Amino acid sequence: MVQLLVPLMLLLAAALVGLLLLDRWRSARLRERMVDLILDLPEPEAADTLWRDAASLLQLTRMRSLVGQSPLMRRLALRLVQGDVPLRLGQAGLLLFASAGLGAGLGVLLGRGFGISPGGMGVGGALLLPLALWSMLDAWTTRRIERRERQLPNFCTQMLSSLRTGATPLTALQAAARISPDPLGRSLRSLVDVLQLGVSPNVAWRDWAQRCGGDHAQLLATGLRLKWEAGGQMTSMLAHILESMQTRERMILRVGTLTAQAKLGSYVLSLLPVGFMIFSYLVNKRIYDFVMQDPVGPKVLLGGAGLVIVGFFWLRRLAKLKF
Repeated sequence: MVQLLVPLMLLLAAALVGLLLLDRWRSARLRERMVDLILDLPEPEAADTLWRDAASLLQLTRMRSLVGQSPLMRRLALRLVQGDVPLRLGQAGLLLFASAGLGAGLGVLLGRGFGISPGGMGVGGALLLPLALWSMLDAWTTRRIERRERQLPNFCTQMLSSLRTGATPLTALQAAARISPDPLGRSLRSLVDVLQLGVSPNVAWRDWAQRCGGDHAQLLATGLRLKWEAGGQMTSMLAHILESMQTRERMILRVGTLTAQAKLGSYVLSLLPVGFMIFSYLVNKRIYDFVMQDPVGPKVLLGGAGLVIVGFFWLRRLAKLKF
């Protein structure tokens, strides 16, 4: 039964690719027919087909909303938005499924090469490769959020300078967004466009904080929303927010200094087994040949590699403090 999982997952990935292509083809046809309907070109029979396709599109939207109720898919969509990844939710899900199929195929090939159960290796590969892609996406998003967090104090300083010279809040926001570097500048320019369309500042700042992520963005959005709801001076509110951001930055630097030894220790402890194995192979290759000839040897090596990887992430987790 385990060996049947690999072809089933490959078949599922192929079916998802086919469904995505079919969805794009039907959407393109629907757009063409809507354009023709505006120009009064189609026959009356085509109008019936148009509404039937529109109903199918509504069903597809309903299915997508059901998929969006999953906490995992919501987290994936949020990380895509926060990381400015040019992929939609469906494309990212399809990529994960395709990576599961690819990982299953690679696992089967490695299992046959090392003499291990191909079914078990296929299942392991189908799980590890999507997890690796998810970890890469999470690391990329975290790096983007940290860059925005470091840029926000300068943004607050620029807004304070503009407000103290007599500029309105929207004008100060436009000036600061124009000179702010990416990725913060891009998100601020989108915020300016939303405000110019007439969206309420409370809603616009709340949505901006959700798209950006990070504690500094939440602090800034909450402070500005409180100002619009309760009143008060914008300059004093921004000054308090800027002071809080700078205090938190100093705390982050101090914590990073204190945990630097623990982070370095995670690298050393993770690389020591690999270095010892390479040293043993260079000094006496017979040890490596004896291990590989034993039926249990490759399994022990793979298990040790897995434990080293788990230990590395565990040590990094212990050295990462949240406050």
